[in-house]
Amino acid sequence: MYNIYKTNAFVLAADNFGEANRFVYLLTDELGFLRAAVQGVRELKSKLKNALQPFSYSEVSLVRGKDVWRVTGARRQDNFDVVFKNPDKITSAARIFSVVKRMSGELGHDEGLFNVVYDGISFLAKDVDEKDLSTFDIVFAAKVLEKLGYWSEPTLMTEKSWEEGMAAVGLQKANFILLINRSLQSSHL
Repeated sequence: MYNIYKTNAFVLAADNFGEANRFVYLLTDELGFLRAAVQGVRELKSKLKNALQPFSYSEVSLVRGKDVWRVTGARRQDNFDVVFKNPDKITSAARIFSVVKRMSGELGHDEGLFNVVYDGISFLAKDVDEKDLSTFDIVFAAKVLEKLGYWSEPTLMTEKSWEEGMAAVGLQKANFILLINRSLQSSHL
């Protein structure tokens, strides 16, 4: 008998395989970062299609198979439609999702990373104007890199509120970009 795990997840990315199947890369609140197979999700009649699109936020049901996680059910949450329907904001979220996917690997459970991403997308949904998106991207990247252990500077971005982070970066944008690039280079990923 298999255990079914229900958890909230961001769909960071997806890769198609086979005729109608897809691997989805999920950042979950209970299981961390993982890759899961979804059977038949690309078929027109699929009930999971909407909930497992890249950049969606959904409640997913997962089963651990012998070699791979499998999605058995999913229901899209409407929490972040403001972000995922705005082209500028979705571009910003896509950049961060790309960094999270690239840097996470199979981490296992890391509640702190999920919380940073959830809080960041929540802040993006309500408090960020289009003119502040580049500053937001820098704060988000710094918080994610610090949470993953790739941030070498003692700025403690994860302990700052999003507003404090935006203010700190606004004063030293070029310096923060340099620190982010160094962190990404030193990770060798």
